[in-house]
Amino acid sequence: MIQSKMNHGEDVNMNEINFQLEILFEQYEESLKAQQKEFENSFKGETVFLTAEETRELKSNFRRIIMALHPDLNDDVSDHEKTLFNQATIAFKSGDIETIRMIYSIIDDDEMQDELDESYYQERIDKIKEKIEKYKEEYPYNKIDLLEDESAIEEYTNSLKDLISRYKEEIEYYETRVEEMELESE
Repeated sequence: MIQSKMNHGEDVNMNEINFQLEILFEQYEESLKAQQKEFENSFKGETVFLTAEETRELKSNFRRIIMALHPDLNDDVSDHEKTLFNQATIAFKSGDIETIRMIYSIIDDDEMQDELDESYYQERIDKIKEKIEKYKEEYPYNKIDLLEDESAIEEYTNSLKDLISRYKEEIEYYETRVEEMELESE
C-alpha cells in the first residue's frame, strides 16, 4: 500500500494504511472463521464405514434400483418412482446402505421379504429411535424446558438483552475510534 501511494505521488498516511490493514485483516479473519465453521460442519454427520459385504450389497442393490427406476431405462416411471430413484442416488453417494435397502425392498418386495426377517426391521426401528434421541439433545430441541418455565424465559431474555447492550457499546466504541482515526488522517 505504501509503495502504491508513493508510485501515484500521494501522501503516505500511516493511520489510514493501518486502518485499511485492520479492515482487510478483519475480513480475512471472518473468511477464515467461515471456512473453519464450514469445515467443522462437514464432520457433524455420522461417518459410516461399510464392510466389504455391505459395500457389495450396496452396489448390487443400487444396480437393481437403477434397472427398475432409472427414467432413461424405463418409459413408464411415475413421479413417486423418480423420487425414489433420486433418493437412492443420494443414498448411494453417501454410502447409506439402510436407505438403499429400504428403497430396494419397496421395488422388489417379493425377493426381499424372504431375506429380511423381523430382527432386521426391529434393528431399523432402534436406529431411527437413536437418531431421534440424538436430535432431541441438539438445538433447538434442547431448549424445550426453557419454554415451559416463565422465569427461565425471563432470565434467558435478560441475558440476550445484556448481550445486545454489550454489542451496542462495542459498536459505539468502534464508531468513536473510526471518527478519531478519520480526524487524525486529515
